[in-house]
Amino acid sequence: MVRPIGPASVHLLTIWADISGKGDDAMIQQYGMKLDDTVLAEPHQLGLYDDLINNRDAKTVAGGGAQNTARGAQYMLPPNSTLYIGCVGNDEYANTLREACKKEGRPFV
Repeated sequence: MVRPIGPASVHLLTIWADISGKGDDAMIQQYGMKLDDTVLAEPHQLGLYDDLINNRDAKTVAGGGAQNTARGAQYMLPPNSTLYIGCVGNDEYANTLREACKKEGRPFV
């Protein structure tokens, strides 16, 4: 197989990290949520992120449609064949996202 010069697959879209942790009824009530709901976080819900990571055995992975597509493409292609372009802040979550991409062989520009 001939190795392409540069990435074989380039992805550009909104970047985010998926955070999955173990919740319970008390957490749902604490943050004013309901089961099977999707919302944009309001100010009173922003503590949920740290709560999940610090107290609820959370796992973080690079998420979003383009990230998931890049992950699938990278699985089938030679190492470092996908490239993901996007913007993140300069905080611990951005570092987590960069590390997740690096671990999966997807350079982050």
